[in-house]
Amino acid sequence: MDQKIGRCKKKDKLLEEMVRERTAELADIVDKLNTEIAHRQITEQALKDRSEQLSKLASQLAFAEERERRRIAGVLHDDLQQLLVGAKLQIGSMKRSPDKAIIVAQDLDIILTKSIELTRSLTSELCPPILRQSGLLSAFEWLAQWMKERHELEVDIYAENRLTIASEDTRVLVFQFVRELLFNAVKHARVKRASLTASSEKGQLRVQVADQGEGFNPAKSISKGGLGLFSISERLDSIGGLMEIEAAPGKGCKTTLFIPLKVRVEGKMPSLREMQIRIIIVDDHVIMRQGLVHLLKAQPDMDVVAEASDGAAAIKMARQFLPDVIVMDVSMPVMGGPEATRIIHSEMPDVQVIGLSMYDEEEKAETMRQAGAVRYLTKFGPSKSLIVAIREAARNARDRVVAH
Repeated sequence: MDQKIGRCKKKDKLLEEMVRERTAELADIVDKLNTEIAHRQITEQALKDRSEQLSKLASQLAFAEERERRRIAGVLHDDLQQLLVGAKLQIGSMKRSPDKAIIVAQDLDIILTKSIELTRSLTSELCPPILRQSGLLSAFEWLAQWMKERHELEVDIYAENRLTIASEDTRVLVFQFVRELLFNAVKHARVKRASLTASSEKGQLRVQVADQGEGFNPAKSISKGGLGLFSISERLDSIGGLMEIEAAPGKGCKTTLFIPLKVRVEGKMPSLREMQIRIIIVDDHVIMRQGLVHLLKAQPDMDVVAEASDGAAAIKMARQFLPDVIVMDVSMPVMGGPEATRIIHSEMPDVQVIGLSMYDEEEKAETMRQAGAVRYLTKFGPSKSLIVAIREAARNARDRVVAH
């Protein structure tokens, strides 16, 4: 009897143990599902925010285009058409009084001269011919003079004598970017002086516009599409460029643009693939990993060369592909982000690691930095921050290679 009771108790204990194990497995599955749901919600929110930003930009561009149409129509109607009508009346007067031909001819000469000046000014505002004829530096000098005459803004130019961009479309974009930034200095910084610095280095054109005006919070201004900065940022993205802003209320603003140049090395033009940033994505959550892959592959200058689900696999992938940047999840099974980062950094110091986590904790950030990560970002932050961080990290990596 006692043996039978003992066997029953043993079976009950085994059953309880199996129930506990199964319950733990189910709890683990529920936790993973909840985490994946959270990742999906974050990804969907990021896509929604991006869509809203692009919609706002499209609306702003449409309004700007309409305002420009009205302005040009106003110039043509109020100025040019009036001058041409005046010229026609003078010709009619000359027909009626041929003896006054010399006086009328003098008036016509004045009218036609004003008409030519007006059309030249309008043409220059839309797209300065000097931009095509004499290059970027001459266009900057013309713009500085124009800003002084029209807006009383003194622009100090510090630039190399030879600023060459092969693509005319890119030259026009750069000119428009600088003009927009100088307009911001007039409208928002409320200053009478600004500086424009331009140089070419390591395959990039670096252009900086700075002022000591009222300043602003760049994060809020860009996220709201204000000051034209979001528009500049988006158009820079389309050509593989980057914008960096240093600004604070009451402390002025310094905006730096990095624009890729078509530079020939040993007579060979680098291919698009050679110019792209090679990236490895490391995250144990499939949905998050796929979301990051889709986000980065949509960038014209980025190529996701591999994916990994844990730190150990990330090390193998890094050795195999030698990427420019690794986006590394902090908390993963088998081997976590800090340990993998430490090994990668010791073996491949030129590979830049960006830590990525669900948690905005300084302790985790410091652990990743001590392991060798160059940045630490949260997964619920704006996707734009990750894209900017990757470009900055890749530029630093390539600068180090060139220096060596």
